[in-house]
Amino acid sequence: MRLKFSNIIIFLVLCGFVFAMTQLASNVNFSGKPNKSSEKIADFSYTDMNGVSGNLYSVSGQAVIIHFWATWCPPCIEELPALLDRAHREKGVKFILVSVDKDEQQVINFLKPYPARLPNVISIVDTEQSISSAMKIAQFPETLIVNSDLTIRKHLTGAVRWKNYPL
Repeated sequence: MRLKFSNIIIFLVLCGFVFAMTQLASNVNFSGKPNKSSEKIADFSYTDMNGVSGNLYSVSGQAVIIHFWATWCPPCIEELPALLDRAHREKGVKFILVSVDKDEQQVINFLKPYPARLPNVISIVDTEQSISSAMKIAQFPETLIVNSDLTIRKHLTGAVRWKNYPL
């Protein structure tokens, strides 16, 4: 009887733990699953890696992918080639790649093997993490898919399979 009673207690404790973890996980977004939002994204100014200054609102009128990443982030490194390939194929979409690395030269060296200067890609090194902080970006990679009217369509947390991901 004691063995059955202790098994029941263990089972109930495990069920409680699983329930608590599912409740926690429902409030956190993993693995590129979208959070939908219709709020207008805040404008930000930048100077890209080519020294060109601009702001987010200057690209309104087209869809924008704002992708936050880092060279020290394994999932970021893994997904970046597919994201750049997608940028090469998606001519009507602007891709803003925001690296949160502290060393711009490290980002430059990292990006050397990839296609240089795609016309629809803006690469930014946010060494002070001012853009990522303003956007409340908490982990990397993290991506905002923004409509042409600058409302946030999707907020993706974690690596995404960019080859076929619906934009």
